[in-house]
Amino acid sequence: MTMSWPLSTTLHFLSMALATLVKTFLYSTVHAQGRVVVVVASSGIVALLLDGGHTAHSRFKIPMQGLNNTSTCYISKDSKLAALLQAVALIVWDEAVMMHMHVFEAIIRSLQDIIAIINLAVALPSSL
Repeated sequence: MTMSWPLSTTLHFLSMALATLVKTFLYSTVHAQGRVVVVVASSGIVALLLDGGHTAHSRFKIPMQGLNNTSTCYISKDSKLAALLQAVALIVWDEAVMMHMHVFEAIIRSLQDIIAIINLAVALPSSL
C-alpha cells in the first residue's frame, strides 16, 4: 500500500499480495530517503515478525464490530496518529488479502477525512 501526500493530492493503494521481495524493496527505498514508513499486518503473529510492525486494527483504529460500507476508523484529526498518517510516505501491509473490503473502505474514508485527499487511486487484490 503506497501513499503520497501532502505534496500530492493523490492517494495510492498498492496490493500487498506482491512478493516479499517487492515489499522489502519498496520499504528499503523509501526508508533510505528518510521518509516515514508504516508497517502493518492483518494478524498479530506476523506483526510481531515485522520491524516496527503493528496489526492493522491497532495502527488504524479499525472498528472490531459492526464494520459496514459506511464505517470509518476511530482516528481524530488532532491525534498523534493523524499526524503520523499525514507524514507517512509508504504503508506496507502484509497479509492484506485476509481483510474484508469494508476495512479498506473505512481506512480510505478516514484518510480522506484526515488528510483531505482530492484524488484516490486504488489497486487491491482481485480476491477482495
